[in-house]
Formats: sequence, C-alpha cells, structure tokens
Amino acid sequence: MTKSTSYHDAEIVGLFHEESEGSLSLNIIFPNKNKSLIIFEKVIGWDLSPFQEQNTIFDLHEFNQETLPEWIIKVFNIPQEYIELINSNSKKLFYIDASVGLGGYIIAKKMSVN
Repeated sequence: MTKSTSYHDAEIVGLFHEESEGSLSLNIIFPNKNKSLIIFEKVIGWDLSPFQEQNTIFDLHEFNQETLPEWIIKVFNIPQEYIELINSNSKKLFYIDASVGLGGYIIAKKMSVN
C-alpha cells in the first residue's frame, strides 16, 4: 500500500469481484475528484458491510502478522485459517474503516492502486 496516500473522505463508487482472477476491486473518487482503482489480489475472503448509497472511507489500513490488532480479530471474529495465513506472511488483512457505508476487511496477498 502506498504509505503516503490518504484515502480519508474518498468515496467508494463501485465494487467488483473477479472470481476467476481472485481479485476484488474498489472504484474510488477522492475529494479532489481524482479517480482511482484499488485492486486486492489473490483474495481468499472478506467481511464487508453492505454497499450503501454513500460509501465514504475514513481510513484504509494494511496489517501483517506483526501489526494485526487483536481487536480486529475479536470484532470481526476472523477465522483461524485467515489468521494462520497472515501469521505465515502469505496474506495480509486490509481494513476499510468507513465514515459511512461500506467497511470491513479483505484478506489478500497484496493491494495495488491504479
């Protein structure tokens, strides 16, 4: 994840799951009206709240085995198999902290931004 990119107040305007490629994409529009596509690759699971009329990101976090907070594991009741993959460094947890609408986590190999 690009550490310098702020996703604060970016609006999620589309969500697309490409099962055959194992990817999940979010179309976003930043407050300055720039558009971007966030692609999560080699996705194995997620727990996202329903897509709403308005879906605004407060923050987007990337966690690995060293940084994954215990509260996320408890609040989302993350399956043990996902925790094991994160601990083995083969997957990461991406957490969408929503101001409004769509939020939750995605378990994937990596995230890229176009």
